[in-house]
Amino acid sequence: MFDLMRNLLPKIAMGVGGSTWDSIASRLFGYDIFVSFALGRPPRGTRNYASDLTRRLKDHDFRVFFSEEEAAPGEALDAALQKALFRSRALVVVANKETLNDPRWVQVEVEKFRERHPKRPVITINVEGAIHDPSIKDRTNKWLGHLGKIWLDETEGAVREGKASDDLVERLAITPRHARVNTLWKTLVFGVVFLLLTLTILSFKSANRARSELKKEVSLRLVSDADKMITGQQEGDNLKVLQNLIAAYRIMPGTVTEGGLMSALLHYRDLKKIVTDKEPIIAMTYSPDGSQIVVGREDCAVEFWDAKTGNFIRRTVFENNEDALINKMFINVAKGRAVATVPVGGGELTVRVYDINTGVLTVKCITLKKDELTDVKMSPDGMVVITVTNERQANKLYPEKVMRLWDASTGQMIGLPIINHGCERVEFSPDGRFVASGNSYYKRILLSEIYQKTVRLIDLKTGNMVWESIRGSSDVGYVSAMAFSRDGSRFVVGDSKGFLQVLDASTGGQINKIKGHEAYINSLAFSLDGRYIASTSQDRTVKIWNAVMGVECSALMKNSTFSGSSIVTYSPDGRELTYASFGGTVEIWRTSGWESSQNNIGKVIWPETSITCTSKDGRLVALGYGDGSILVFDAASGKLAGPLIKGYIGLPSIDRFGGIEAMCFDPDGNSIIACHFHGEMQRWDVKTGKNIGSTMIAGENFLFHPVAVAVSNDGKKIITGAEYGQLQMWDAQSQQPIGGEMKGSIAMMLKTIKYSVDGQRIILGGDFGELELLDADSGKHLAGERNFKKSLYSGFLACLAESVDGKYLVTGTENGSLSLWDSRTLNLVKKVYNAHLGKITSIGFSPDGKYIISAGEDRTERFWEAGSMKMIGEPLRLHEYKVERVTFCDEGRRIFSVDANKIVKSWPAPVGWVDELSSRINRNMTDKEWKERVSSELDYFKQSRQLPIAKEKRAFVYDY
Repeated sequence: MFDLMRNLLPKIAMGVGGSTWDSIASRLFGYDIFVSFALGRPPRGTRNYASDLTRRLKDHDFRVFFSEEEAAPGEALDAALQKALFRSRALVVVANKETLNDPRWVQVEVEKFRERHPKRPVITINVEGAIHDPSIKDRTNKWLGHLGKIWLDETEGAVREGKASDDLVERLAITPRHARVNTLWKTLVFGVVFLLLTLTILSFKSANRARSELKKEVSLRLVSDADKMITGQQEGDNLKVLQNLIAAYRIMPGTVTEGGLMSALLHYRDLKKIVTDKEPIIAMTYSPDGSQIVVGREDCAVEFWDAKTGNFIRRTVFENNEDALINKMFINVAKGRAVATVPVGGGELTVRVYDINTGVLTVKCITLKKDELTDVKMSPDGMVVITVTNERQANKLYPEKVMRLWDASTGQMIGLPIINHGCERVEFSPDGRFVASGNSYYKRILLSEIYQKTVRLIDLKTGNMVWESIRGSSDVGYVSAMAFSRDGSRFVVGDSKGFLQVLDASTGGQINKIKGHEAYINSLAFSLDGRYIASTSQDRTVKIWNAVMGVECSALMKNSTFSGSSIVTYSPDGRELTYASFGGTVEIWRTSGWESSQNNIGKVIWPETSITCTSKDGRLVALGYGDGSILVFDAASGKLAGPLIKGYIGLPSIDRFGGIEAMCFDPDGNSIIACHFHGEMQRWDVKTGKNIGSTMIAGENFLFHPVAVAVSNDGKKIITGAEYGQLQMWDAQSQQPIGGEMKGSIAMMLKTIKYSVDGQRIILGGDFGELELLDADSGKHLAGERNFKKSLYSGFLACLAESVDGKYLVTGTENGSLSLWDSRTLNLVKKVYNAHLGKITSIGFSPDGKYIISAGEDRTERFWEAGSMKMIGEPLRLHEYKVERVTFCDEGRRIFSVDANKIVKSWPAPVGWVDELSSRINRNMTDKEWKERVSSELDYFKQSRQLPIAKEKRAFVYDY
């Protein structure tokens, strides 16, 4: 590392080579050795020898000052030489005979060095024994001080050749490394590098911490924005809500984001699909069989979508459209026709009929001024087109409304125009015999004219008015939308001020009047049975109304894309409600459950239960009844997994047996063991419903009242527990008792019994809240909670579950407390008081151990984060009665629950919430939407892998 740093740092820092590196080290720490030698020609001068010695010492990682390389020669000891001399740790003197006879500046250097550093070594290189010459010995010792010190011998030949001997160099190289300049320099470099790395790591951690805080802030804001959009406090459509919540969870999973997902799942449980597109939609309807949704575009085309998935099927472009944008369109899928008004320039438009399957123009009806047309419709049989125009007549103060009928096959007008009818909107009755018109016109009474608002029904065969309903009051606006019920018995009118008026279609009599919206009503539709009315408005809401009572049943959330035109319609079977906006969004909703706030995600109804149990893999659920019978069904689909098990078959005397008190599945889920009130126990095959083996009877004189049963993990043993703590082990194969009765430390009121996940322990739970562990083989006591005061304070034990990894136990009590325990020691890990309002009836761990679900007599189910025991989201109220059983099933992807009113429900578990919500939309956010709604500081990634990024090409995106 040092060598690497030595090679790289100076080049990076200063852009120069090794000499600069040496210079930096020398400036910081000085030199290891100062070489003092005589200048001039040999035999006195020793420059070449000193140069070679310097090079050899540098190879040994010394910092050496050699005046010929680092300072200019001169007659006086200049400042550079003196500074280097004083900053050297040792002085090496090349002492040949001629130099000692005439030392000159060598003597000055030695004296100056000794004067400044009296304790630092002066090392003499004795060339051919020069320091021992009697003629100069004493004189030399006065300034060199070599006597009594270690010197190094060198030959005259080596000096003459200018090559230092190997032995001499090796002797000099034994200087302690910790004192060397290079070592100190390396230490400094290492320290600097370490400091830089430490700062880098700290900076990286700080950046990560800041990024984590940013992610947390962004995810919380996205959840908050979604909640505000749902409640109408902030503008935003359903697509934005779901995109926000999915992005929030992907950015920072946690209890808050999961709570947002859960709330959205409940709010959108009837939402099937949101299909978005940037192209405006001006017409929409279903195919007669309900399998396809057909939408009309303003670019003179119709598109066919799959009604179940929202996937695009095909597109038909109308011919001869002069590249104009359609003004209005009405689609009659049953007859394969569409009537459209197409601008032709000069402020005019034509009314045209197209074949929606081929796009062929079949007929042109009329050419008129663009601002004259107010409505256009086609009859149910596809044979008649009706137009309404606003035309100025001669000698009339106000424009007149003109209604015309056209033959859809020939384009010829049928009969004469109906003038002075004041018609704003028209609607054909379901049988095509009548036309309803919403009218607003001036009527002369005596000498004055009044503005009259009416609804009229006209018989198309005779042209006569059947009835007229005067709307009259000043708070009523002009008619903006109308719709017949499917049987033609009722008629609804919506106006520009948000009012709905429900009329009897045969008489025109008012059934009720509703102040439905705050703005112009765009579209209306009756449900299949005529009980409900759906309405859309420019106040950006879609609402459902009871047609008879006139009360609101549901308000689908505010939607900013519904500014301007919007269309709403029911599917032919009435099971779906679809609405579309001019902005290009189509949403498909199920119609079930709008009458009640307790919407069912899915349910199966069975007779009243007395006890339930779940197979080890969560795939099967068994319901046991008071008459001893058992039903087993698939928890995910709700379908029966086998026939009804009649629990008393083969028993010697029916009258002494009570209902089922305890049940459990064997490990593979193929059979089920059921215990009856007086101690009888039977084993049943799930698929055939047949009894396996004989009836097992425990306890003398049938006084053994079983309250719990469990099967060992290998399926070889069965253990039953009685009300007063008696335990009995059974051989599962022979169905015979193993040994005698056992009894744990729990002396009374045994509540539950189960084998641990590892199969090595038996877990007992007492009615007073006690927990106890027994060795699965010997039945010996291992650990237990015996503090009755603490137990009573915690409440009576109601239910117990163990995590899949066997690390934790969770218990629920009759006073609504949840406790998390270490399953090995039974030490309390976490406790939640008032987790439910009343008794906790059932609890369970998810297969991945991340979640706990609990249910209670307060009719709620609640999710908990297993580690922190923090509640996720709000309590779920999916049942109208107390929940008796709740568990994870289908490998943790779904939740099963059953209530006291025989209602069984299956709904998505947390692991599937994101996918469930993702399946309801058709695209991810675009990069622009990400920057606007999420953050420009976070890199874009696809929120859902299976969804595309709509109409925005990206070179590369990060995946989560």
